[in-house]
Amino acid sequence: MKTPMEFSNALTEAKEQHRMKLSELAERTGLSPLAVSQMLDGKVSPRLSNAMAVADALGLEVVLMPKGAAASFENSNRTPRRTVMSSIEQRLSTLQRNVAVHGVNEDSKE
Repeated sequence: MKTPMEFSNALTEAKEQHRMKLSELAERTGLSPLAVSQMLDGKVSPRLSNAMAVADALGLEVVLMPKGAAASFENSNRTPRRTVMSSIEQRLSTLQRNVAVHGVNEDSKE
């Protein structure tokens, strides 16, 4: 995460995944519902202790790591491209390329 809004969005997403009401989250953290609401809406930059309390209540951990490691971590969340394909997948890929390049299916020629 690089911005406070990304942090707020992550907390909001976790709250929705846990199907937790704002009042329940406030109760679990000891914060007021207004404070939690403002934090989740990105309207305030929370104290670190408050951010950690909300994250903990949502099953998250606030972690500091070197920027290089963070960049690698962010890139690792992308869907990896398959490098090994079955013979059927290879043939399908070839056919799709032929259609894209030539506009025809080479197999359909007689």
